[in-house]
Amino acid sequence: MRRLPSRRWQAFYTGPDIALHYAPSTFDTKVDAEGWLTDERRLIAADTWTPPKLRRALAEANKPATFATYAAVWLEGRDLKPRTRSHYQSLLDNQLKPWDLGLVTK
Repeated sequence: MRRLPSRRWQAFYTGPDIALHYAPSTFDTKVDAEGWLTDERRLIAADTWTPPKLRRALAEANKPATFATYAAVWLEGRDLKPRTRSHYQSLLDNQLKPWDLGLVTK
């Protein structure tokens, strides 16, 4: 670990693959950085460790689809007349997607 000029902490370690691995972000406190390193050590000890970058990529790939993504696929898969398709797309764009993206609050 090292303290950066920004006064935040950067955690890193040499993994079982003999490569240097950095935490995905810096930490406010030294204790938080040590906690991240402890979690990484536990993964190594349990023999379930994979490089952090690979773990992030797998987590991103396994994320559930958002409503907007699902709706686009759903609309593409429908045999609709052009006017109906246009109307549905308009409803999605103006009424439903803003909720999905968190742009509208109750």
